[in-house]
Parts: sequence; structure tokens; C-alpha cells
Amino acid sequence: TGTDQALVTAGIVKDVQGNVCANMLYSLTGNSADFSTTLPTAKEVGEYTIYYKVAENDNYNEFAPSTVKASIGKTDRTDIPTVIMSGYTFDTTETLPTPSLDATPEENPTVTYYYNDTDSYDGATEWKDITSTTLDAGTYYMFATLSETASYRSCTTAGTAFVIAKAESSCTAPVAKIGLKYNSINQTLITAGSTEDGTLKYSLTGTDDYSESLPFGRDAGEYRVYYKVFGDMNHNDSTAAYVTVTIDKTDWIITTEPEAKTGLVYNALGQKLVSAGTAGDGVIKYSLTADGTFTEDIPEGTDARTYSVFYKVEADLNHNEFVCEAPISVSIAKADWTVTSPTGNSLSYTGTDQALVTAGIVKDVQ
Repeated sequence: TGTDQALVTAGIVKDVQGNVCANMLYSLTGNSADFSTTLPTAKEVGEYTIYYKVAENDNYNEFAPSTVKASIGKTDRTDIPTVIMSGYTFDTTETLPTPSLDATPEENPTVTYYYNDTDSYDGATEWKDITSTTLDAGTYYMFATLSETASYRSCTTAGTAFVIAKAESSCTAPVAKIGLKYNSINQTLITAGSTEDGTLKYSLTGTDDYSESLPFGRDAGEYRVYYKVFGDMNHNDSTAAYVTVTIDKTDWIITTEPEAKTGLVYNALGQKLVSAGTAGDGVIKYSLTADGTFTEDIPEGTDARTYSVFYKVEADLNHNEFVCEAPISVSIAKADWTVTSPTGNSLSYTGTDQALVTAGIVKDVQ
């Protein structure tokens, strides 16, 4: 208890009639000079031998000194301190916190610290050789054991909770592919990034459709490829970022060039001036003037002359506009007249002027 305690309960001396009649004497040494009626006391832990006797008097002999054993055992502490332990962040570059006690126990016991992932000392592990990555992020409990001392039994403190917070995640960002041009098939938009803090995923919308698969695009245009680290057990998810990728339009390929019609001769009717060309999925349009209205209809000419036929393929989502470098020159030749020759008349003299021929006939192509 830390204070003096009586080592024995007082003995009783009775006379022949059963009456209490004398005082018992006590000593911790057995020396005659040390005997007294005071009960011996002690406060330190240990085993004690207590001597006792009764002095002689006129009617009674001396009760010779005898001994009895007493002990003071170790006790449980009432001054059990509390562990002080701060949390920290996984993989931090800062110095890790050191556990300590909020008070110094009596007799300075040896203090050893243990941690557990539950609020129980059972199965706890000694806190030594701990680095910033020894433990995964989460909640832990720190305990301290106080060794046995001269007066106190060993004991364990209550657990003190501390948190290892998740670290922020980082990554090597993906790289946008350059020089992409529409080719009618899906094309991967990026070169993959990397991370050691979880899983790097990608999205074309930045919503909830993230995937480890590299995104692709088909149509020409500008794409935003979002990327985000989905953290492991020791890292938080990162904030989404994005790279911009462009698939350029491609040029139309004229698979069949329009060609000028040959052998055209004026016939008073409209005649198609060229044979139709083709441009894959594109539509070739024509006009007789560079700045005129272009249509899919093959242009026609009626009068005998030389025509210029312009053609182009208009731009669409995936193709640039194609305009012919030079128009196609087409000629409609002049037609020949249809002639019925005049015929000579066989005449007799009449004394007057007579027509010598019957008139010929000239017809056009109609």
C-alpha cells in the first residue's frame, strides 16, 4: 500500500481461569531489548519473521520466544498512465510519432509499447522497427506494458486509438497520341500512364465509366481523355485530370475521276458533258462555274462550244473538302446542215424571165 501495515494480528494471553491477564511482547529481531507490546509493522514487499513472547511474573513462567511468519506481497498499480500516440499519414516523409505516457509511474518500470488493429492487447505486436509503410492505413490501438517492480505487479494500459491516414495518390500522366487522322477504324487515343498507388483508369466522359482499357476514337474531332487513380488501401483516389487528343480529318480519295465526254456534236438537245466520277462514300458534285451552285447532277450542254466542268466533294465530319485543281474542258462540235440540192429546170422560151432551178432545202438537226 506504500504505508506501514501491522504484520500480525495481536495474540492473546489468558490465565488459568481463562481471563486475559498479560500483554504479549513482539520483536522483528528477536533481541531481548527489542520486544514491546507494539505490533510490528512494515511497508516494503517481503517476508517477515515476527518474534513474540510473554514475560514471567509471580505466578506464571515466561512463555519462551516463538516466531510467526508474515508477508507483504506486491500489489496492482492504481497509477496506470495513459498512452499518448498521434496519428500520421502513410508513407509520409515526416518523422513518425513516438508513443509516450502521460505520467511517470512509481518506481520507474520498464515500459514496452505494443500495437494492434483491434482494441485488445491480445495478439498485439511490439512497436519497434516501424516505418512509414510498415502498417497499412487504418485505425490502430497502442498499448503499454509496465514491468514488475519492487512493489507492483506488471500491468498493461488501456488502448489509445490512432489513425494512419491514406496518402494522396500520384501517377505518370498518359500522353496524347499525335498525328492521328481519320481512317474509318477505331484508334487508341493515348499512350498509357502509370501509378504505384492504385489503379489508373480512363474515361471519355469523366463521369462513372472509368476503365483500365485505353479509350479509342473513330470520328475526326477533339477528344478529352480523363484519367484518375483509384487508390489502393493506402492511398486516396486522385482528382480526375484530362489530356486533349485530336483526330484530324482526312482528304477525300477520288476513286474514279470524272471524264470529259468525247464526240459530242450539236443536236439541239442537252447532252451530258462528263461521265460521273466516284469518291468512296463521298458524293461528287458538279457546276459549270467555279462559284456556281454545285449539284450531284451531271451538267449538260446544248450549244456547240467548249464548256468548263468544275467538280468537288464537300467536307463532312471526317473529310476535308475536295475541289478539283482544274476544270474539265468539254466541247460540243458544230453540226452539219442537212441539204437537199436545187434541181435544174428544163424550160421553153417564153420571152420572160424564168426560174432556172427548183429551190434546194436546208434543214437543221431538228
